[in-house]
Amino acid sequence: MLNDVMLTRRGALTALSSSAATLVLSACSSSNDDEDSSIPTSVEYSMWDSGQQPAYQACADRFKEKTGITVNITQIGWNGYWTKLTAGFIAGTGPDAFADHIQKFAQLVDLDVLLPLEEQAAWVDVDVSAFQEGLLELWKGEDGHQYGCPKDWDTEAIFYNKDMAPSTGLSQEDMAGLEWNPDDGGTFEKALARLTVDVNGVRSDEPGFNPERIAIYGIGIQNSGDADGQTQWSPFTASTGDWYYTDKETWGTHYRYDDPGFQSTMDWYFGLVDKGFMNPNGAFLDATSTDIQMGSGKVAMAVHGAWMFTTFAKLDVNVGIVPTPVGPNGTSQSLYNGLGTRLSSSRRTSREPPSG
Repeated sequence: MLNDVMLTRRGALTALSSSAATLVLSACSSSNDDEDSSIPTSVEYSMWDSGQQPAYQACADRFKEKTGITVNITQIGWNGYWTKLTAGFIAGTGPDAFADHIQKFAQLVDLDVLLPLEEQAAWVDVDVSAFQEGLLELWKGEDGHQYGCPKDWDTEAIFYNKDMAPSTGLSQEDMAGLEWNPDDGGTFEKALARLTVDVNGVRSDEPGFNPERIAIYGIGIQNSGDADGQTQWSPFTASTGDWYYTDKETWGTHYRYDDPGFQSTMDWYFGLVDKGFMNPNGAFLDATSTDIQMGSGKVAMAVHGAWMFTTFAKLDVNVGIVPTPVGPNGTSQSLYNGLGTRLSSSRRTSREPPSG
């Protein structure tokens, strides 16, 4: 266990966690006539998203009004955030609470730097039924403890250029009702064929199409998708059958990338590059992100997440949003994630927290 310092902070931290989840700043109060001098006057909170920082600061200001406790918010960009956070925990100087990502959760559990929320006083009043189904389970350790409080959740959809689609005969209803399969791509691949145009203005379903010289790709991709393909191939692998990533929903020990359904889906998906429907790696050296690709007019559609709504809305393009295509299992799928608030054990002692 890392540095044991003041658990008098724990009451404040659990109250902060509860407020982050419910936006009700009432878990801890400083209105007692006999002020407890052991209650801390400040809490350190770390996050990476500068776009959310103003809202967090507003919550922190209200929290101070209610409790008298100052929440000092430190914002560091994504890449530097995890390096400094991990180094701080190892050195015993980590924040009291922080924003966490599901990709980093297991590492922090292994470092033994997280407090179980169900053991904190403020968690008793949290309405767990208010969370999106399945979110709480993502933040449970292999030991069954609840180490994180989901603060949001996201989903993926198809963003597309609404001005390009009508010229191909595709309506909003057509785009919203696309289906796919790994054999011939279904109506989704037919839509890609109509939207893909070579440098001579020939569509891919017309005679003379050149798949090696593309002016407009039917769909864009910004990288291969790493291990999860969240904004690339995940809607397709998830709707191919009953496939999911590991042998268990959480804390699995075997990735199911050897599944035949998964492999046939990936063969079809990356085969779109060979057909000219999707840009190959390196095609957009100055526009690697799919929002920039679409904004340039060189990509007709892309899979992306809810966190990009504002970015796509600001493009000089008429953007439409529809569900991901229905797959062989009859469903439209989206890999969802939810960021979470964590309490650090790096400032823990054996003191009991002050009552709310």
